[in-house]
Amino acid sequence: MASAAMGALAAGASAGDTGAVKAYAKNLGLAFQIVDDLIDAVGRSGEAGKDVGQDLKKTTFVSFSGVDGAVQLARELAQASQEALRPFGARARALRDLALYVVARRR
Repeated sequence: MASAAMGALAAGASAGDTGAVKAYAKNLGLAFQIVDDLIDAVGRSGEAGKDVGQDLKKTTFVSFSGVDGAVQLARELAQASQEALRPFGARARALRDLALYVVARRR
């Protein structure tokens, strides 16, 4: 979040816009981690681009919420990240698309 906020501040963003960028980064970062946990739990090594099953004995979003719960939470967080960008309108399209990519990725 801090790096996103610093980028916004360096670009001359207002406090409100910086807050929106921080909300986007927080939600997207959590969604990314959940998808990473899902890939580790249910992915295949050849498709995932990494060894899977490494986190089976660790506390993860999947171990806490189950696969379906983790999928739903990742989607909700990606949606929240997109909504945080509403003040930026069409200028933030690439960032909104990134949120879609994060929850659709398999690697």
